[in-house]
Amino acid sequence: MAASQRQGSPDRRRLIALGIQPEDRVALASSTRYEWVLVDYAVMCAGGATTTVYPTTNADDVAYIIADSDSRGRASLAIGSDGSSAKDCK
Repeated sequence: MAASQRQGSPDRRRLIALGIQPEDRVALASSTRYEWVLVDYAVMCAGGATTTVYPTTNADDVAYIIADSDSRGRASLAIGSDGSSAKDCK
C-alpha cells in the first residue's frame, strides 16, 4: 500500500467524523506542499471536492471563495518555525 493511501485513510475518517459527506466542498488553504496532497486525497476519499485558497489571497476574497463554493469544511496547513507542520480541519 502506498504511503499516500495509508495517510489519506485516517484523514478521510476524520473528515467524515466532522460531517463531510459526498459532494461536499472543503476549502483548503495552503502553499503547495506534500501535506496539501494528503488532505486533498482525504477529501476525495471522503467523496468531497477541494476548493483551493492560496495563502496570498486577501481576506475579502477568501470569504467570497468559501461562500461562493458553498464549502462545508475548511482545512489549513501551516509550517512552524522549526519546520514542523500542523493541520487544522473544521
